[in-house]
Amino acid sequence: MPFQTVGEYLREVSLSRRKHVVVEGSSDRRTWEVWADRHALGNQLTFHEVAELHVPYELLVSNSLGAGRRAEVLGVALEATAQGIDMKCIADRDTGELVHELTLPVLLWTDYPALESYSFCPKVIDAANRLNFRERLPKGEAVVALLSGPMAELFARRCENVNLRNPNFARGVTSVANGFSFDATVATGVTLIDSTRVDSLLCGSDARGWAHGHDISALIFFAFQGEFSGSGTSGVKGVEAALVAAMHSSGELDESPLARRLAGWIKKI
Repeated sequence: MPFQTVGEYLREVSLSRRKHVVVEGSSDRRTWEVWADRHALGNQLTFHEVAELHVPYELLVSNSLGAGRRAEVLGVALEATAQGIDMKCIADRDTGELVHELTLPVLLWTDYPALESYSFCPKVIDAANRLNFRERLPKGEAVVALLSGPMAELFARRCENVNLRNPNFARGVTSVANGFSFDATVATGVTLIDSTRVDSLLCGSDARGWAHGHDISALIFFAFQGEFSGSGTSGVKGVEAALVAAMHSSGELDESPLARRLAGWIKKI
């Protein structure tokens, strides 16, 4: 049952001997719970989805936080800071809105747009390929190289349309000889206004910086749909589950600045 108010939840936290962390959604909670268990921290931490809390709409409006789960996590972080509550709230960096404006002691931003973004690197993709995809995909380095451009096209559109809905990858990806083509305008229904955004993104050295959450598993699945045929992978959700598992098994999440900051806070207390 949801807590009646954020204030009630924060009182619970202040009286608890465990350390509390609020995250955006169920996949985030599960990912961090596995991380905590792997590091023998599960008996010290409690992760809550922000949907478990009643975050007043007025709190979001009065602080110009927008709407949605990310905004609600930020609202909890503001209230916890105001009350001096020692806890953590983890929010997606997304396209960067409010990241520089909100620097709070309780607030941790993901290093990349979302928690899933940590998976868009050769090490994680190679681990998932070996463990779950029956080595049907190219090497992780090649996958990242092939998909960095389409990821940048999508991210640029998200920067111009912060409320962009999930792209239709089935429409945007077309099989061609020796590969695939991707039309981000067809997938999103949105035409990019500033085409230089894509070039600016691709000048970066780490594609995780513009790999947006669920776009990763969907684009991998539809771009390599032929390779996945008969692999036992159950669609986009199966790809995402495999990538998240590989984030743990490869140590990629453990090595991230975000995980180190979270672990440092736990061990410091």
